[in-house]
Amino acid sequence: MPLMKKYFLTPKTNIMQFKTRQEIAQAYGIDRKTLYRKLKSRGITLSRGLITIQELEKIYTVLGRPNQVLSQQYNRFRDGNERRMVG
Repeated sequence: MPLMKKYFLTPKTNIMQFKTRQEIAQAYGIDRKTLYRKLKSRGITLSRGLITIQELEKIYTVLGRPNQVLSQQYNRFRDGNERRMVG
């Protein structure tokens, strides 16, 4: 019997796919262990194996969508560097 993958829709490809913890952490620009600590501190525990769509939505609810988080981090970094250059 062949292995069946379950998928969920991604906005770019319209293909459904599971995510690993590593992939999610990379999307946020953090280490996998840091992702685990952030989720644990907010009371979210994940089941073993690949991340389901329900778990992914919980992560997005608590941490925000990865693109939003990264752009906010970039803006804070940029603003901090501009202040150092001026002052």
